[in-house]
Amino acid sequence: MEIVRVGASKVALSRELGRHHMCGYSVASKVANGSPAAGDEQELHARTLVIEVATGERFAFIFADLWGPSAGLAAQLGRAAAADLRLPESHLLFATTHTHTGPSRYFNNKLWNYAPTLTLDAGANDPLVKLLLRRLREGLDAAVADLAPGSVDLVGDELWGVGAQRSEAAFLAGGTAAAWVARFRTRPGLQRDVLHTMVDPRLRALRARRADGSLRALFGVYACHATALGQAWSSYSADWPGIATTNVERQLSGVGPPVVVALAQGAAGDVSPLPPSGGYLPADPSRCQGIALARQAAQEVSAEMLTLAALPSGPPRADFEWESTCWNPGSSLPRPLLGAPALGGAEDYRSPLWTQDLACREGSKAGPPVPAPPDQAAKWGSHDPITAIALSQVNAKAGPTAVPLRRIRLAGHVIFTCPGEPTGWALAELERQFAPAPGCEVLGIGYAGEYIGYLTTSAEFACQHYEGAMTVYGSRSITELAAVLHPTTPWPLAGAPAEPDSAAD
Repeated sequence: MEIVRVGASKVALSRELGRHHMCGYSVASKVANGSPAAGDEQELHARTLVIEVATGERFAFIFADLWGPSAGLAAQLGRAAAADLRLPESHLLFATTHTHTGPSRYFNNKLWNYAPTLTLDAGANDPLVKLLLRRLREGLDAAVADLAPGSVDLVGDELWGVGAQRSEAAFLAGGTAAAWVARFRTRPGLQRDVLHTMVDPRLRALRARRADGSLRALFGVYACHATALGQAWSSYSADWPGIATTNVERQLSGVGPPVVVALAQGAAGDVSPLPPSGGYLPADPSRCQGIALARQAAQEVSAEMLTLAALPSGPPRADFEWESTCWNPGSSLPRPLLGAPALGGAEDYRSPLWTQDLACREGSKAGPPVPAPPDQAAKWGSHDPITAIALSQVNAKAGPTAVPLRRIRLAGHVIFTCPGEPTGWALAELERQFAPAPGCEVLGIGYAGEYIGYLTTSAEFACQHYEGAMTVYGSRSITELAAVLHPTTPWPLAGAPAEPDSAAD
């Protein structure tokens, strides 16, 4: 299919949000004060890029400053936009920046309405859902109204030094540092700790241009958690991705027509903008939690995004293809189950339980195993009754039953969605399954479609640590997802939608 028109938009999400629990800080959950901290650069936004092809079909990329995507939101949005905008759910790719300083309880399943905040109510917050749907629809409307002749290409480079590896032992269990660096065409020229090289450094971006060559949108993918602000932050904020995108928009729009700039996450499951605990890195005041760290990460990513924006365009190509399907992890994987280290919190937002002797620290294998199916037997529990009670409450919640997946071919490359937090090795394994031809890059977009927790290799899962303990569907998660994503698996083409059930549990 040939791309003939492109349109883009940016809408604010934070306004009118009110006071809600922030999402992603577990037992350290707090209620936001209800307003962005410092103007537009920290406002939560949703950015939308709509592509129209020669057949008249339309497809949309929606990158939002939220903790995770909700298949329920996308399904309701698609049902509302299918007729008048020609954008059914199967034509939407909904991804998020994994921003923790945003609202919770907008999912269509009990597990993720409960686990990221441990609020007593596991139901969806209906007023919040309606507000987010209205804002997302406004973004689709504006992007469709903006459609004009244009084209899209994919550009990229490597950017090192923004994030550090959080789980060295688990990472090395998946392979070797030398094999990891060999994946990329340049070696990191860093005078920093080796943990800065154990990350996925790829910054890739979709560039939408008008027929006159002017840039209309830049939608990037990069792997670094949006946890720079830390658990002490008390107001809604888009964290470093929001600061970075706003910075780039201001600079690009200062020399031409307005440009919409968005970011989504790649293999960010084991990458933090903070140094890992244990003194691996020299003390650096600029890398403590807070706005200074967020701005530093944003500055580095902003500079590289501007470089990508300025790269020359190649000749237009007509090889755009969009495939959609829906996967139910519960049909082939065990009941979702969190391990004890998940309650201890990760290094970048240690929960209050970390300071207690509850045997649930990162990497902990203490205590008897939590009862689990065989492939989840590595999820070590704790002797402590408080931890056991908390785990039983979380693990009793139902997880997602319908997970949208997308496969896209664009300009000789393959893009696919990953419905959770993949580690670097896990995403590399998913990409390897595509066996690309020379010159064809395979790019996975994480935190897209739906949220099913972390995704680790079986070796990383066996190590547990935080990432393994949050791989809630067990050690076979990545294998089962790869079997669905593999290009030999027949999928319905766009136009034969497979919509998830949006009913809240």
